[in-house]
Amino acid sequence: MSYNDDVTVTYLGAIPKTYFDQVLKPALWGSRKTVPLQYDQAGEWWLARSEGQIVGCACLLPMGSKARLKSAIVHKDFRGKGIYDRLFAARLEFIQNDGRFSSADAFCSPMSLTTLLRYGFVANGKRFGGASTYVTKVL
Repeated sequence: MSYNDDVTVTYLGAIPKTYFDQVLKPALWGSRKTVPLQYDQAGEWWLARSEGQIVGCACLLPMGSKARLKSAIVHKDFRGKGIYDRLFAARLEFIQNDGRFSSADAFCSPMSLTTLLRYGFVANGKRFGGASTYVTKVL
């Protein structure tokens, strides 16, 4: 995997829906109507940029003492450069250092399952609709 050194990942915290709709969606999906990322107003967001361009984003949803890793996406032209991994690592570091969380979980696609397992998450074998696997990690 080739890592792109000019990529920065920034913690945004909560973002307004207008930012999601008017900035993130157009930057990552252009005019496509179907977007594989859902807005969550309680979510905390990270943004990946390369040379000022938004190339990815990720969300974490605090659920009491559990942190749910929500949507994460990288622009199709920037995939395979380690950006998803950087977004994941930034969220995991936040979860481990924040002090609110004793565990983390996610419903992940087959594409992201390898990354989560590499960071110590455990698949519990449940498949939801056949498309995602539920994984957990005790901190």
